[in-house]
Amino acid sequence: MKLLESLINTTVEQAEKLHDYVQLHFDNKSILNINNRFAVSEKDQSISKFKGLKVKEVTEMPEIITISFSNGQHINIGLKDEDFTSPEALELTLANGSIFIWP
Repeated sequence: MKLLESLINTTVEQAEKLHDYVQLHFDNKSILNINNRFAVSEKDQSISKFKGLKVKEVTEMPEIITISFSNGQHINIGLKDEDFTSPEALELTLANGSIFIWP
């Protein structure tokens, strides 16, 4: 299983933009920091609207990661060189304290 798949069937408890990155807190106590450029499926680019949504699917491709939610919305996280705004694309912290970085 890919690490981000551990988010499937979890619910977003908190979603916010902090400084220059986005942070999602899940009900399994995982935290996902999104540092790269991203796009959401709706015209309203507000991250806070993901609060309360359940992760339905996570797709990892070489140039994009898509997190899909139960209401049909999704977040696309770019992995191309031009999408990087810091050395790490993503940082996933699990409930046990393990931290995983997508370079």
